[in-house]
Amino acid sequence: MTTATEELQTAQVSSKKDVQDILDAVSKRLLESHTSHLHSILMMNTVLRLPNASELLDEKLKAQAKDLWTKLKNTGLQLIDPPLLFGLPQKGDGKQ
Repeated sequence: MTTATEELQTAQVSSKKDVQDILDAVSKRLLESHTSHLHSILMMNTVLRLPNASELLDEKLKAQAKDLWTKLKNTGLQLIDPPLLFGLPQKGDGKQ
């Protein structure tokens, strides 16, 4: 029996609709349960590690992903902001 996260990780993500579906699933999981944070991070990682992620994440999807990442961080998870969503940290700004 496979989980939804495993299915998403092995699925072909090749369109903005696929990315939108994943981000919607992450959003739904965040609202449902605190125990699904790890699955949410894995799902986000799937999107962010796509070879063509920068092409698939238009401004709307990037804003949605950034919002979800911030929500995950606000739960107390210690995460480093992905440059694809937040840009590269500047020297001396204290961010990692």
